[in-house]
Amino acid sequence: MTICVQEIAEIRGFRIAALVERSVDVYVSGQARSLAAQGRLVPLAILLDGPGGVRAVAPDGTALSRARVEGLAPGAWEGFAQGDPGGLLDTLPGP
Repeated sequence: MTICVQEIAEIRGFRIAALVERSVDVYVSGQARSLAAQGRLVPLAILLDGPGGVRAVAPDGTALSRARVEGLAPGAWEGFAQGDPGGLLDTLPGP
C-alpha cells in the first residue's frame, strides 16, 4: 500500500488534487500456472488551493484539518501548498 497525491489539476483559479491510497495484489497459482493481479485506488482526501488558501475535504465532503491530512501523509499539505507537481509523495508508506 502506498499513499500519494495524484496529479495536481488547475481549474478556474483553483488547484485540486486527491490524496489516495493505492495498492496492488498479485495472486500466483503454481498448479494452474497462472498469475492474476488487481489494483485498488481509494480516495482519502481532496486538497483544494484557491482564493481562501489551502483546505481539504474527505470524499464525503466533510472538512479535514491540516493535522488530519498530515496524519494520513506527512508533508502532503505543505507540498501541495508549495505547488509540487503531480506524483508528489509517491513513495510514502501507508499508515
